[in-house]
Amino acid sequence: MIILLDCDDVLAQFTQGVIDVLNRKLGHDFDINDVTDWDMAHSLGVSNNVIFGIAGEEGFCVGLDVMPGAKEGVEKLRQYGEIYVVTSPIHTSRTWQFERTKWLHKHFDIPASRVIQTSAKHLIFGDVFIDDRVSHVTKWLNYQSVEASGYVLDVPWPRSRDESALALYKDNWGDLLNGLEMFTHERSEEGL
Repeated sequence: MIILLDCDDVLAQFTQGVIDVLNRKLGHDFDINDVTDWDMAHSLGVSNNVIFGIAGEEGFCVGLDVMPGAKEGVEKLRQYGEIYVVTSPIHTSRTWQFERTKWLHKHFDIPASRVIQTSAKHLIFGDVFIDDRVSHVTKWLNYQSVEASGYVLDVPWPRSRDESALALYKDNWGDLLNGLEMFTHERSEEGL
């Protein structure tokens, strides 16, 4: 089985990292709970240029903390199949892609050959896709086979949900692993 993982806010604490920089460098007093939808810039009332400017700074990506439960979760996912990270690049940064690959190897022992940096995540084939953005998962599911399963790993702060989406929402890594166990059990019963 091929398992595709997003990185930001699935493996890496991207949103918290940006908030920390906004607060430290620009004097804001933001809290993670201020981010109420996937569009962080909209939630915080700052421009996307500010967000991507912070994210594109040398040292930002490689300095991100790991999401709670992600290390243990990835170790358990390895029991089910091959793991690939599908992550969006920041083209305005000279260091983002290198730092992302380095960070994934350091924290999860994922080699560069298993890191796919693209914004067209829906075009990457897999059996399972896990992202924190419902529109990415829904679009990916529309391009995959009937047997594929897509999960939205919901972040531990309040964001709105699209309950009509094809994707399955999971509240944390434990909930996600339980759902994936059920999915793999159903596939084995069907002989897939």
